[in-house]
Amino acid sequence: MESCLEQITNYIIKLEHENFGLKEYKKHQEKANERRYRGGEESWHRGSAVAKKK
Repeated sequence: MESCLEQITNYIIKLEHENFGLKEYKKHQEKANERRYRGGEESWHRGSAVAKKK
């Protein structure tokens, strides 16, 4: 029974770490998109890393 609880706890901790990583990644992507938009490299709605040529 203890082993089973430990496995479940470890699994939940693993999921929490992955979820936190995804949130950090999304926050980073949003900031990068905003920098590209403010720099005039691409339109706000494009949402890709392909920059327009100036």
